[in-house]
Amino acid sequence: MAQRILFATDGSEDAAAAGKLLANLPIQPGSVIVVLTVVAEAPTLPGLSAARAAAVLTETQAATDVGLDRVLEEARRSLAGLDVTLETVARTGYASPEIVDAVDELTIDWVVVGARGRSNIPGFVLGSVSQEVARHASCPVLVARGEGRPPRQVLLAVDGSTHALAAVRSVEWFPMPPDAQIQVLSVVHPFDPLGGIAMPPGAHALKGALGEIRREEWAAATHVAAQARSTLLALGWDGDEPQVREGHPAAEILRSAAEIEADLIVVGSRGLRGARGYRLGSVAQKVARYATVPVLVVKVPPVPVD
Repeated sequence: MAQRILFATDGSEDAAAAGKLLANLPIQPGSVIVVLTVVAEAPTLPGLSAARAAAVLTETQAATDVGLDRVLEEARRSLAGLDVTLETVARTGYASPEIVDAVDELTIDWVVVGARGRSNIPGFVLGSVSQEVARHASCPVLVARGEGRPPRQVLLAVDGSTHALAAVRSVEWFPMPPDAQIQVLSVVHPFDPLGGIAMPPGAHALKGALGEIRREEWAAATHVAAQARSTLLALGWDGDEPQVREGHPAAEILRSAAEIEADLIVVGSRGLRGARGYRLGSVAQKVARYATVPVLVVKVPPVPVD
């Protein structure tokens, strides 16, 4: 299906990886990629004379214009091989709210943004705001980094929440290479009411209760993983048997991604809370921050299917 994709770029290394990744995805012909850059508002310079302040602002604007043209040209060049319509937009202000606002104003289906940006171009302020975009945008966000290679090994983290369910169904709209292998992972977060304190002597009832909770958690996680795997199979996607691991969810997701040499991690933006699961909101943020590969953060509702 044709989509409207927002590519937020500041010309940084990770933004270049985002552009390369987009170019390597089987994006539906007829889609629209909106290339967005955000520049800072002109500063006030009360310590300078009016003439000097005007000269500084003129020089800054000229440098920004040159940088803007270069960033947009690099983006156009990286995406030239796609059968899509390219639109370019430059906005002024703080990066994260401008990107988030653009999602709704431009009717965007999903966003791709570099994980970090370190632009020397005056006025460009994208960089680490990818975390804020992933948190606040109303649509899925692909946080890109690395070499921009197409995903062949994909790690899909699930916990039974509605957002994780949307992550499973993301294969219906995200332009995944047809030969991608999808590994399902569910993580049991140990319930420890003592906060790491040693079990008191004679606390047999508590020990028994914790054991029962752990067994229930493993059963629930195994069921969730099996359901996700069944859904993927029904949709025509292959992969190894689901994994169920125990530990801190973000750490286990990152560890599993490293073990299978994943090219992409897919997570729901928020998950279950309490004894029946883990809160994937903070987990998704940590995974997006510390992963060494792109992370697709999926939200409810998923992108509509035509």
